[in-house]
Amino acid sequence: MSKYIIDISYHNGVVDLGKAKKYIAGVVARCSYGWSSSNIDKQWDNNAKQANELNIPLFAYHFCYARNEEEAKKKLN
Repeated sequence: MSKYIIDISYHNGVVDLGKAKKYIAGVVARCSYGWSSSNIDKQWDNNAKQANELNIPLFAYHFCYARNEEEAKKKLN
């Protein structure tokens, strides 16, 4: 059986990684978003805690987006 790496965030609601564990090889979870790392994903703590408790490899990402050309050229602080 193939195992998958899944991408999860607040937009997926509350994910039960215990139910998914036998099907997944890892989790890529959004930890923050926008132009500030202080915009923490509302499910980050839950997703990270579950992955760590279940010994599922966890990878995190910051989702950054530009609303216009000027923002696209700007560096994230």
